[in-house]
Amino acid sequence: PNEFCSRRKVPPLSKPGWRWRSCYKQVSSSSHLWMDSHFYIGKVRTIGVSNFSVKTLEILLPHVKVVPAVNQIEMNPCLPNDEVFEYCKKKGIAVTAYTPMGRPDAPFYTSPIFLSISEKYNAAVGQILLSWSVQRGAVPIPKSSNPERAKQNITLVKLASEDMAQIDLFHKQEGMHRTLCHRKRVEGTTALFGWTFEQLGWNLGEGGVALE
Repeated sequence: PNEFCSRRKVPPLSKPGWRWRSCYKQVSSSSHLWMDSHFYIGKVRTIGVSNFSVKTLEILLPHVKVVPAVNQIEMNPCLPNDEVFEYCKKKGIAVTAYTPMGRPDAPFYTSPIFLSISEKYNAAVGQILLSWSVQRGAVPIPKSSNPERAKQNITLVKLASEDMAQIDLFHKQEGMHRTLCHRKRVEGTTALFGWTFEQLGWNLGEGGVALE
């Protein structure tokens, strides 16, 4: 981003944050407007974005003609991303959830809460996680090269409201509200993709732990 801003000669102003907002607007809206033009001539059927927060969507949307069809973000019970999820629903933007099952070492697989719900429905913890994502209205994108697990991933269960509520509150437990996807990449830092968490609009602190 800094290199992009320098090439575009975005001037540093005294107003805090102006330079990065101007740069972000140019990075995101110029790409999106290019896609806009291809949308109107039939070269592109839909346009999507990834890792956009409420903050960055509000920078983007006033400058584009076509509202993104989808926003792909990390979403799992450790990082439910409720604010941007609700914002996207109001704007008619579908949400694709990456890392919906966490990592192999994610806390879900040893949690008494998930193990109890898993036993109740005679389903794997992964199925419970995907069922939760779908029931709340997201589109999870799990990944597996194991045929048995791939079959499990498309076999969902209908979770009772009390079980949904338990999962909804899982991130409230101490130390649980954090990124799982980017954990290793953000150890000891508050930045990712060349932007700070503040610039991205992510409410995360050092190591990707949520700021309560």
